Amino acid sequence: MMVAVLLWRLSEGPLPLNFLGPNIEHTLSKGTFPLSLTFQDLNITWSGWEPYILFQAKNIKVNTLGEEIRANIPELTAQL
Repeated sequence: MMVAVLLWRLSEGPLPLNFLGPNIEHTLSKGTFPLSLTFQDLNITWSGWEPYILFQAKNIKVNTLGEEIRANIPELTAQL
């Protein structure tokens, strides 16, 4: 039942996941990885009856620990 409700909600438009942003940024930036990652506007979408969902993030910045910018990506979409 929960899956049906989630799919219905996703079919109505993007579902913001911004509340997960700090946790994802922390997880991807910790450990021996010498870079930090930040982003804005994390969303999950589903286009009709396609067999996959999309995760979209905007304004992704990859910095060194000294705050030197290594990458600046305006928008990134991952398909699951």
